[in-house]
Amino acid sequence: MFSKKIALSLLGVLGLSANAHAHDFIDVAGFPGWFNDAMKREGALDEPSELSLPELGIKSDVLGELSLADTDTGTWYYTIDIGSDVPMECWVFTEYDGTANSMHGISQMGLESAETLNKKALSGQFNFALDVGVVGTTAYAAYDTLYHLGEGDQKVAGLMKAMAAETNDSLQVCLHNELGYRETFKQAFVAFIQAFDNAKPTNAFYQTAYAWRINGIPVGFSRESYAKDEDGDVVIESSLSMLVPVDANSVARTDSFSNSWSMPDGALINGQQYTIENGVMASTYRIDYKDEKWEVAGKIQNKDIAATLEHSKWLQSEYGNYLSIENLRNSDATRDTFFMWSPDADPTSALEVSLDKTDSSNTFQLNMSLFTFLFEIDDNNAPVSGTIDYGVMKMTLDQMVSIGTPKLP
Repeated sequence: MFSKKIALSLLGVLGLSANAHAHDFIDVAGFPGWFNDAMKREGALDEPSELSLPELGIKSDVLGELSLADTDTGTWYYTIDIGSDVPMECWVFTEYDGTANSMHGISQMGLESAETLNKKALSGQFNFALDVGVVGTTAYAAYDTLYHLGEGDQKVAGLMKAMAAETNDSLQVCLHNELGYRETFKQAFVAFIQAFDNAKPTNAFYQTAYAWRINGIPVGFSRESYAKDEDGDVVIESSLSMLVPVDANSVARTDSFSNSWSMPDGALINGQQYTIENGVMASTYRIDYKDEKWEVAGKIQNKDIAATLEHSKWLQSEYGNYLSIENLRNSDATRDTFFMWSPDADPTSALEVSLDKTDSSNTFQLNMSLFTFLFEIDDNNAPVSGTIDYGVMKMTLDQMVSIGTPKLP
């Protein structure tokens, strides 16, 4: 559940809608008038066009005039006329690093193309905006870059807008390289992702996605999916994508993916996780229970690790966390204590965790070695909002979408 994702993010530090609040890093009020006039421009998206991608089961209308410009094995490249001089560009990939890393990579590729097209070297780039949100049940991230090409009187300015989402084992990344058209680009992107979200099959009994913010800045999202397998156990899929500003010019990128299995009572069966940081595979882990011991194997920074946990008993799964909240909420007890495997904290040991019920029946506190997390829950015993306060840094979680109930049907 949420606890593993909190640890990773700290260490790395419905329908046609987009629930998000963008954060702009640069106040353009003092910029020249021509720049502000250009930034106010928007296009027209009056006529829809059809997106047909049989390989992924996609056939749906999107906004703007869409054209398939190129295709290769597992990759499709589209342009969309959104009423601007420069078309919007969208890629669909079936092999990719993750939302954060892939979007940043495509954005950098766009800057290189701008250099070539204008025959001017990149002379500056700045973080302009970050955003997160959902389209239907699909989480997305956005990253805008203000850039300069050339020097002196020959210097020109541009705005590279990027948005990305992952749906049904494919990744969609869209760019638009022109000042202004921010809302038009977003509307066209939302419609593009809606086509994939509508075709997304699922047998999950529970899905949820959360927005993560540091000091109010949207820096990423996490997703969880819970399904019942043929043996009656719970299959858990979760992921985290983060873009955290390092300075005014760059962001650190993290994408983490995990799969695990849980017994119906919340006991972990096995699990695996890998993390990509700044375009490089940072770690891969797997945990299995063999001969009454928990065995861990994997790599961190390209170095092999293998360990036997000292703790050989019950480990609680992410699914088990929801059961703990429900049990504590409905009992006279005020605390539950258990062990979890959190590889981002320490892959070679079990982590002791305590869950406290506060005076409010809807507010709980999760205590781990690295932090405490105060959160409110909904009627499904799932966190809807939460805070980790470190004084100068406040990290918050907000539920963007929740489908189903985190309990086996």
